[in-house]
Amino acid sequence: MRTDAEIDAFFSGLASRRDELARRYRAGWPLGLAGCGIGCLLPIGLLLAFIGFRDRWQGHPLYTTGTVAACLVALASLGIGLALYQRAQRIYEPVDAAVTADLLAPLAAFLVPGATLERHGLEDSVEWRPSLLFPRAAHPHEHAVSRVTGRLAGLPTAIDEMLIRFRNDSDSSTFTGWVARLELPFTVGGHVRVRIPARGYGSLMWNEGFEPMPDAQARLGTRHEIDAAAPGVAPEGAEGATASGVPVDVLLTDALFGLLQARPRMQLAATGRTLWVAVQRMRVFEPRSGVVLFGKDAGRQAAADIADLEAIAREIVRAGSGRG
Repeated sequence: MRTDAEIDAFFSGLASRRDELARRYRAGWPLGLAGCGIGCLLPIGLLLAFIGFRDRWQGHPLYTTGTVAACLVALASLGIGLALYQRAQRIYEPVDAAVTADLLAPLAAFLVPGATLERHGLEDSVEWRPSLLFPRAAHPHEHAVSRVTGRLAGLPTAIDEMLIRFRNDSDSSTFTGWVARLELPFTVGGHVRVRIPARGYGSLMWNEGFEPMPDAQARLGTRHEIDAAAPGVAPEGAEGATASGVPVDVLLTDALFGLLQARPRMQLAATGRTLWVAVQRMRVFEPRSGVVLFGKDAGRQAAADIADLEAIAREIVRAGSGRG
């Protein structure tokens, strides 16, 4: 894990560039706020005014004329607001690129030595689905994800920073944070999940083919739920049957449980030669939120989370080595 001195030196060296880019973002705020206000708030205000005072105005001789005029004003406001908002986005786009190149890519390489940072479209952000850690209807809730690619614990690693929404209604829960995928040096026999249950989503999980592991869950002693699908079983939602290899109970060591007890925001799954670790956390690699959070405090937390990921991966590898 990076030391406090290394973290302080890294962020101090980029403080002036961060401040410069934040000022460039602020140049687009008036246009963005004006676009939202004119394009959204004004039409909504007109609509609410007509709904709220309809009984008083309906008998007025100019009611119809006023209604038509209000509709025309609302449409004009929508067009003006959209134009202002798009202008703000054109201001933001080169700043987004500069923030990614000058701040966030160096941060990724600092946290995971030698790592690269890229923005990927949603069509490339599906590798979390085979973990079966999230409900059936779960889907990315953004246009793109930030991906850090490098090595942790000596394993090829990709970390997607993303927002996953569990369904589309107003009661939907979300996962915001990192989903890390690591390539294991052995094959896991079956499919094991150590997951945090989301209230109200038990029936929406991929459950068929999995059996609870109550003894392991009692040993862990947290609110995580632990279950596994045996080798040769094709769990609900999986592309095929699970492989033979290292028994999943071999991976569920006391040392691993100690790491998870100290890190209640983490959950994991493993099958085949893939280990997934999901970390609920604030995003640091999305340009517009990343520039706001870019600093020593957020850096220390991100470095701690990377160290936690690496510790979990090392323990899984240690437990499974020689058993594949």
